[in-house]
Amino acid sequence: MSGTGFGPGGIMKGAAIGGAAAGVLNVILYVAGGAAGAEYMMMPPGATDLAPIPIAMPFILSLVPALLGGGVLIGLTKVVPDKAWKVFLGLCAVAYLVMLAGPPLQMAEDTAAIVFLELMHVVAVAGAIVGIHKFGRS
Repeated sequence: MSGTGFGPGGIMKGAAIGGAAAGVLNVILYVAGGAAGAEYMMMPPGATDLAPIPIAMPFILSLVPALLGGGVLIGLTKVVPDKAWKVFLGLCAVAYLVMLAGPPLQMAEDTAAIVFLELMHVVAVAGAIVGIHKFGRS
């Protein structure tokens, strides 16, 4: 166990719960955005035409990064045990800022999609952080 009190089992449990909760909220936001006129489109690998983003993607793209973040925090508890949580929060902030300039802004012609995708990014990051903070301590 690290100096911060975070244990690997608790971290991954928190990441799973937080990521799944964020995923459910993001599917709701996806549907609400669609009702508000957002058109979620992507270019699948090897395709020449845009295709709709499947409704499961907001869930998957909330859960998987949360689990990866949990893995990063576990690594940080081994490298910088007394500062792991603060370093983790800093990495989350940097990752979020990078995501702000990523896919949501590349859909500049669809303002509703940009707004809802940005909200989904906030929910995904918050879900991971809150889940790990609540359940990650041993």
